[in-house]
Amino acid sequence: MLGSERPTATFSMKKDYNHGSNSPFAMRPTLMKHSELSESMRWQAWRMAQLHVLQALKAGPADWLHLKGLGLAQQVYPNPFERKSGDVDILVDRRELPNWIQWLERNGFENQSPSTRPLTMNQVLFVHRATGVPLDLHWRIAYPHLPAPEFPELWRTRTEIEINGTPVNVLNAGWGGFHLVVHSHQHLFEPRILRDLQHWITHFDNEQEILELAAAMGWSRVANTCFEIIRLIDGRPSLGGQLPTSSSLERALAEVILEEWESGQVFQDLSTQSGIYQILSVLLLDHNPLRRTLRYSLVGSHRVGTTIDRLRVALGRDPWEV
Repeated sequence: MLGSERPTATFSMKKDYNHGSNSPFAMRPTLMKHSELSESMRWQAWRMAQLHVLQALKAGPADWLHLKGLGLAQQVYPNPFERKSGDVDILVDRRELPNWIQWLERNGFENQSPSTRPLTMNQVLFVHRATGVPLDLHWRIAYPHLPAPEFPELWRTRTEIEINGTPVNVLNAGWGGFHLVVHSHQHLFEPRILRDLQHWITHFDNEQEILELAAAMGWSRVANTCFEIIRLIDGRPSLGGQLPTSSSLERALAEVILEEWESGQVFQDLSTQSGIYQILSVLLLDHNPLRRTLRYSLVGSHRVGTTIDRLRVALGRDPWEV
């Protein structure tokens, strides 16, 4: 907000005396008032703060892989600045988890998840005190009860990329796409994640490889659903064959859902009211105007009929048309 006194990290670096001189976080971005920076500058400053964290993690106690975030943007987006990231995600070997937790806590990170709940969760959230950068420390790319490759296999097949001259290890093209399928399922087919997957398969042209990995892991239905939604959206003439922006993707997805609902098809892989309810519900997760219109209409799957009426209104259509 204009005039806010909330500090925001900028490009320049200075000594941080909150850490020991040997800490990898001993140099950090300086802070400036939020009102002194344009939106572009704020994003670049935040990106630099994330890069600073990635560089410092190289002094960590064991191997790690960078998930999504700046690495994904660098790999598959024509303009890496187009895809913004709010945090840093890394994957480590579960056997090294105690060492990583201890190391992060010693190096300026505050543990936001004191109970790791290893049977139900797959990550611990930290926040770096000096820069405010959140870090998700993952020990699996899926929840513990779901099938997914373990760290040693993902590390063995890793790919090394550079982000602003910093070498970073990431998942290879196949497992990276598989992880986006898993991530999409975890977030109920959120349009932003589907857009990441769309960019991924456009860049690597490896949809079949991802489907084969998904089949081997028992994720065929989810993978096929992701690609079916992407194909439905890709085929819409209103998008002009272009990779859509996040907002246009959300609107296109809403239109596709409405058309599928009205035709009685819904989706072949999501043939129940529960399935359509889940996809509709992801439209309500942020402050997008379309989502705001629908926010209070989804209480349970029995409210799908009401939601469809409100979806028609949000898209500027007659709520009673058939």
